[in-house]
Amino acid sequence: MNQAATFKAKAMTALLIEHGRVMVRLHAEACVLPEGLTGETVLDVWPMAPVKIPDLDMDDDGFRGTFSFPGGPFFVRVPWSAVITVGSEVAGLYLYDAKASAEPPTPAPEATPSRPALRVVK
Repeated sequence: MNQAATFKAKAMTALLIEHGRVMVRLHAEACVLPEGLTGETVLDVWPMAPVKIPDLDMDDDGFRGTFSFPGGPFFVRVPWSAVITVGSEVAGLYLYDAKASAEPPTPAPEATPSRPALRVVK
């Protein structure tokens, strides 16, 4: 994972832990999203929302999970290179990546949802 991706992952994790909700502005073309989402798009990452994101997962490549959209649930895949801003309206804090906003990154490979897995938490 490169330094920018590590920073975005840590920022997103910290904001989710502290505030429970993160707004992510991204380049839609580089992500696996429902049709119609193009250009710079904002994704509301709110795992504890009334409609949960039961399979939200983050790793070195990006984050993924089944999000709720007007057309129904959709398995989303977002590479860190597509993330422009990670922020929290609750905290009034936004972390901006100027390099990511310069040009859209290469598209993410097609994603297939993985089965839910148990993890050991200490």
